[in-house]
Amino acid sequence: MRKYLLSVHAAYKALVIQLWLFVIGLTMLALALQAAFSRAALSLLVCFALAMGGCFVAMVILGRGAQKRLHAAGPATFPLTAQTAQDIVQRLDTTEWDADVYVRFCTKGRIQFRMLLLYSAAFDLQREKARRKRVQHALNKQLHIAQERSFFDAVNLCRLDIQLCDAMSPELANWVCAGASRLLSRTEGIVRAAISLEPPMLRLPDGINTTDMLELRKYEQALTLLCVLTDPTAPATGRTTSSV
Repeated sequence: MRKYLLSVHAAYKALVIQLWLFVIGLTMLALALQAAFSRAALSLLVCFALAMGGCFVAMVILGRGAQKRLHAAGPATFPLTAQTAQDIVQRLDTTEWDADVYVRFCTKGRIQFRMLLLYSAAFDLQREKARRKRVQHALNKQLHIAQERSFFDAVNLCRLDIQLCDAMSPELANWVCAGASRLLSRTEGIVRAAISLEPPMLRLPDGINTTDMLELRKYEQALTLLCVLTDPTAPATGRTTSSV
């Protein structure tokens, strides 16, 4: 899983460099226009224009490289070192909120996560969708969490929805991958993951189609929270900010 996490981190770094190149390009454009209006030497204007063009070409290359890294990372299926449901719950540091429902609130890399882990012996899409919706509604009501939030309040929030089942089924794998990029692009981003006990396996989306730095940052930090399931030597999964 570390290789997958490194590929996501590399894509994030490429987008950071892309942003700096964009800023440098705009600065060069402003200087070039200033030189033109002040009747400076034509050679200076040409140098600025060439440098700016180079920056934008590098931006395009880096953007495409980031997407290639993300798509090359899948399929995202990883064996677990955690062997039992109890071990998984303990490693994720979740708290039992209801029968087969575990919750955790924590902060990782300035992203505030709400982790919701549901267990069922077999996965049924409609049943689990209705169940997760009921749990979210009850949790919001109990903890007085507003369902409608402003952009500035929700921009650093992310939900990590985890489904734990006895076995990995095609329906469960499809639930993880379906609309993964769209869910992550929501103001309060959503990352899905599935865990099976037999065999012990972690399933993540095959690829994330995004060039948004904040979305990629949320996805990267969500992966670091899950690393404790595949690597027993992984560091603590984040600072707990509240409990249920």
